[in-house]
Amino acid sequence: MGKEPIQHEVILGVDTHLDTHVEVIIDCCGKMLDVLSIETNITKYHQLLKWARSFGNLQCAGVEGTGT
Repeated sequence: MGKEPIQHEVILGVDTHLDTHVEVIIDCCGKMLDVLSIETNITKYHQLLKWARSFGNLQCAGVEGTGT
């Protein structure tokens, strides 16, 4: 039985806007891996999570514009 590949830890950053959000995925060293822009609707949010998780083990997310 083979071993599962090691999943690298990644972090998601989201810049929010009214009609679209821009996401960036970075590795644990801060290297940008990819950028994605999506429309603001529930279907696209599910696609966003699938996209982010495709890069590795999603550890956390930072969302701009939430007032926190």
